[in-house]
Amino acid sequence: MFGWRSLWLQGFPTGLLLLAMVRWIPESPRFLMERGMDAELADMARRFGIVRRAPQAPPKDAGSAVAHHRELTIALVITALSWSFVNFGLLLWLPSDLQDRGFSAEIASGIIASSALVALPTIMVAAFLYSRWSSKRTLIGTVLLTLAGLAGALLPAPTLASHHCSSL
Repeated sequence: MFGWRSLWLQGFPTGLLLLAMVRWIPESPRFLMERGMDAELADMARRFGIVRRAPQAPPKDAGSAVAHHRELTIALVITALSWSFVNFGLLLWLPSDLQDRGFSAEIASGIIASSALVALPTIMVAAFLYSRWSSKRTLIGTVLLTLAGLAGALLPAPTLASHHCSSL
């Protein structure tokens, strides 16, 4: 009824909800430890059952730690921007590309709506992996999965428009 663009408006309340809930989202233990917030760190350890690992050897100079954090931040920013461009680019490109291939606007909107429904369990799996595995491995896994999806999107048009795909 409203077209695929209305799906973009669904993300707005979610963003507002996250902003409203930020006070209940705890800081990471590393952040609390680096800032010397020992009371908050002890409270978090008690609430979530965090067991502290043996301390690692400190870096030889503070400059190398700052350089490491800078490199990590740059890598994460590049990854986030790349993912955003891929995500929004495909969602903006997909409906017009499908219509150029002869599919109806309803099919394009349906695919985007279906992808929005698939996003919820995907986010739950990513959150589970983040808590059980590690943030670095989860990030690498999502980047590899995104690359696999991009490779699929680059398949030739006849392959993408096969009988199995056209029944969507």
